Amino acid sequence: MAKRKGTKKRKQTAARRNGGIVAPASDQSAMNDHLFRRVIEATSPFDALDLLTSVAALQMMPANISRTVRLDVLAHAIATHAVHTNRAKASLDDLRRLCNEEPLASFAITRSEDPPEWHFTEPMEWRGASFVVFPGISDDSVFSFRHLVRALDIPPEFYAHPVFIRDATRLIGAVLRLSTEVARRSGLGRWTEPRLESCRATVILTP
Repeated sequence: MAKRKGTKKRKQTAARRNGGIVAPASDQSAMNDHLFRRVIEATSPFDALDLLTSVAALQMMPANISRTVRLDVLAHAIATHAVHTNRAKASLDDLRRLCNEEPLASFAITRSEDPPEWHFTEPMEWRGASFVVFPGISDDSVFSFRHLVRALDIPPEFYAHPVFIRDATRLIGAVLRLSTEVARRSGLGRWTEPRLESCRATVILTP
């Protein structure tokens, strides 16, 4: 317990030292708060909503699957900003610079990027319907999710918390429909393969 309290205290001290901003928990092992603040500062001149939309579009490109870590860090940094529509819209050159140059392309971030081992999209059956999902870079994420949602397929008389079962079922259905629609609008079908590029340090952007 003492170790956990000490860890929490160190995180609070780091947050105060960096203006209350802490790097995303999933990325703290690969980067520090100072580097994350540099990414935040690099994104500050731009319209946050427009830039976040562009990052989301980059994540829908199979060629960028091995750059998921840096794109996630970039999205987290943009999300710290309030929306100011009067700020500049990021151009294609701005996006290339943000994604391919420091601080986002620092080794502390890019060292976590590996070639893809899974499909970019996979099919998933649930409640008699077929959906398209994005496994991401987590090992066996679709397999794990498929088995977790089976916990909801129990007879109503065994529901210990029927409100939770109802809300969870609605949420899962909504997320699966949203994922399928995003894939459809992006022109991505079932079992889309990731595309491997020769240059690992370059995020692929279309003109």
